[in-house]
Amino acid sequence: MEVRVLSPAPVEIAGATVDLPVDAHLPDTYVPDEAQKLELYRRLARVRSAGDLAAFRQERGFGRGISAIKIGEPLRIIYIELKGSSYSIINPAFERMSEEKLRIWDDCFSFPDLLVHVERSASASLRYFEQEGRPRTLEASGALSELLQHEMDHLDGILALDRAVGRDSFRTRAEHERQLLLEGSLRGAARADE
Repeated sequence: MEVRVLSPAPVEIAGATVDLPVDAHLPDTYVPDEAQKLELYRRLARVRSAGDLAAFRQERGFGRGISAIKIGEPLRIIYIELKGSSYSIINPAFERMSEEKLRIWDDCFSFPDLLVHVERSASASLRYFEQEGRPRTLEASGALSELLQHEMDHLDGILALDRAVGRDSFRTRAEHERQLLLEGSLRGAARADE
């Protein structure tokens, strides 16, 4: 299997120029040299720090992942923090996406006060490189599957807005929270009537 790497052309590291090709094909056995690893670690650190997900979650109440492109790094890198685990995903490609779908109200750093009703595959298999250059496969379902699809869309220039399932698929965060409260109240009232 070949995986495409998208990264800027020559990069200077410690006075040496390292060629990170814009459109390289890497075999499964790809092992970056030390200079490439150093540059990759630097860029991963930039993605992680720019996407300080814990701080953003504490401030805004959401934020589980970020793609490098969201912070101006034209690389196929995703960083995710979900359910106590973190993932540094380099050069990802879907191997499989389930036909079974789920619909969710998606949020995004790009429009933090808006939610979009989207449809995603319920499960997916993702092939990627980890930061040491070893190939990995990640089997994901539910929230992780949805988040991987969201971040992969960013790498491909697609926003959740482009995935809206209908004309009434947009809500402000405040409107969404009011709707959830209303639905909860209605369910509680229905149970009380039983």
